[in-house]
Amino acid sequence: MRINVALLATIGLAAVFYFAYASFFVLRQACPVCLTMYVSVIGIFVIAARSKTPLATLPSRLAQDLSALGRSTTAVALTMAWLAASLTLVLWFPRDQVVAAAEAPAPAAPTTWTCSEGSIGREARAAASLAL
Repeated sequence: MRINVALLATIGLAAVFYFAYASFFVLRQACPVCLTMYVSVIGIFVIAARSKTPLATLPSRLAQDLSALGRSTTAVALTMAWLAASLTLVLWFPRDQVVAAAEAPAPAAPTTWTCSEGSIGREARAAASLAL
């Protein structure tokens, strides 16, 4: 069985649609990093849909692409700039502040959830009326 690259891109697109639904409609949030990922995966899907390349040929094509990368000074410069920017972002990423043990707040008492007898009765009656 020949697995096409477009099949994997379709699976990725389905996952992105699920995450976009959860982000926009369930959480009602729009994260810039998530939006960038959505656009990127949609772009990968569009490119992969036009490609009829079998998945088994990708490792050999990677070697060809890397050798072509080394022959182009522009490609090498862009790769180095991308790696430097990525490293800079990783180093500047905010870290959690370490709080000394003496300054740490006391742990909160565990919360217990209780229902009054009246609310349990109302829920049981509502469930019984739905069953009828």
